[in-house]
Amino acid sequence: MATKISRLIERELEKRTIQKKKIPPVKETEQEIQIRLKEVQKDKEIVFKKIDEMRDEAISLFQSLIRIQSVNPSPNFEKELANFVVVKMRELGMTTQQIEPEPNRVSVLGRFRGSSGKPVLLSYGHLDTVPVGDPEVWKYPPFAAEIHEGSIWGRGTNDSKLMIAATLASIMALNKSNITLNGDILLCAPADEETGGQKGIHMMIENDMISADYGIQGEYSTGPTKVSMVGHRGILWIKVTTKGEAGHSRWSHKKVNAVMKMTKVAQALYDIEFTNWKPHPIVPGVPYISPNIIQGGFKENVIPDTCTLICDIRHLPGQTYESLMNDVNRVLDSLRAEDPELEVEVEPILYGRALEQSLDEPIIKYTQAAIKEVMQLEKLPIAEGSDAASDTRWIVYDAGVPMCSFSDTHTGHTPNEYIKVETYMNTIKLISLLSLMLLK
Repeated sequence: MATKISRLIERELEKRTIQKKKIPPVKETEQEIQIRLKEVQKDKEIVFKKIDEMRDEAISLFQSLIRIQSVNPSPNFEKELANFVVVKMRELGMTTQQIEPEPNRVSVLGRFRGSSGKPVLLSYGHLDTVPVGDPEVWKYPPFAAEIHEGSIWGRGTNDSKLMIAATLASIMALNKSNITLNGDILLCAPADEETGGQKGIHMMIENDMISADYGIQGEYSTGPTKVSMVGHRGILWIKVTTKGEAGHSRWSHKKVNAVMKMTKVAQALYDIEFTNWKPHPIVPGVPYISPNIIQGGFKENVIPDTCTLICDIRHLPGQTYESLMNDVNRVLDSLRAEDPELEVEVEPILYGRALEQSLDEPIIKYTQAAIKEVMQLEKLPIAEGSDAASDTRWIVYDAGVPMCSFSDTHTGHTPNEYIKVETYMNTIKLISLLSLMLLK
């Protein structure tokens, strides 16, 4: 029987006290990193050479993931891709778990076991993608995974099949190199990230599937010199409805037109001044609202009696569900006071918490060092927060796993989504080096 899962569950979760783990001194972490880099140097060279040798095989694996559609929403959602990933995990000797809280909403967990099982590195990449939009806008077919201009093109390449493919390829390279780790690699591939994560990573955590010491994902970054998702914005989606009176168009100025009422409401919400926030040291920018979907009327010659507007609010750490809804209602109450004919209602449809972490978390320092090594950079990449949102908040807050992200491009949600082939190959090397440094 399908489980009804609330998209507003985080309203209650944000009230909980989060138990934070003690973070070791930065100098201690930095010294440990330099020691580990020297200790794994020989193994790193062996694995990196093997990754270069299996380049075609690794690329073919990535293309296979992209060609399996996992659009959210769609009739089959993530199920076909989840089944494919499970097969690949088992071929690599990984133990697997699956969860399906609603039909076709399948999330997958694979464990590549080391000799002792400790510590554990979580690698994260969600299965679902946003829709394609207008296929005519795409330079290359969105599910063909064609290679052009040194890049792999297709929906999900960057957001977020990159990390799934790269982790599987990394484990393949470790196997081919006959290297045994002490700790485990945990590949987490959930459903539902694109609509909040409540039916994906949240259910995995609720079923005690997620336990790790460190976490890495590859969904978002603004360039090769950045490590991101150490903090991110939160989400509030609201549905606003205005009411009018249906009637023939000839009564246009005598009846209340729901669409015309919405024009005032939409502009006022767009101009909203949010409260209960201040500039954040990690997460950039200011809170904002984006009116994204509007629907009103049902016939060319009938005055619309309803009009709905879906708005996407992105907020900063420190703001809460209550403070955001208070801001929205303050604006609507002011409009009602000005216009006695205005009948307007607001309904929250999704809420996600904002995330903040300490920049001193060891996984952030280790990832910075590993990126510098793999990309052969002169300086350590900068750690920064993201102006987007992700499942990271669930993993950090609810599973207690510190986490960060790396990818040197951000083309998710756009037409012509792509990942450079070298980015993919470097991501395989990044996961492999982190695994050697943290788990061997």
